[in-house]
Amino acid sequence: MRQAVRAQEEAVRSRPLRVQRENEARLKELEATEARLLDAARLVECHSDAVDKVLLVLRSAIATGADWQTLDEYIRKEQAGGNPLARMITGSKWSDNKVTLSLEDP
Repeated sequence: MRQAVRAQEEAVRSRPLRVQRENEARLKELEATEARLLDAARLVECHSDAVDKVLLVLRSAIATGADWQTLDEYIRKEQAGGNPLARMITGSKWSDNKVTLSLEDP
């Protein structure tokens, strides 16, 4: 009986420490995510003119009725021709209306 009580007391005492360690680990994860997102936001701000131009070209193509395959072909053609804006595009997921850009740190 006493052993059961002692085990329960030990469990009660150790729980706050376990929760604290879990919270500290989660906080570190959140801080790392925050740093990564802030860095990405800084890069977008640094390259805002180029990002805006890429979006304008893509939106214009979509407005004229271009489908996803046509957009992909257009991007590949422009990349092959050395277009710096097209070369920034590293991926797309048209079904989610997403395009991935590679932005270099100035």
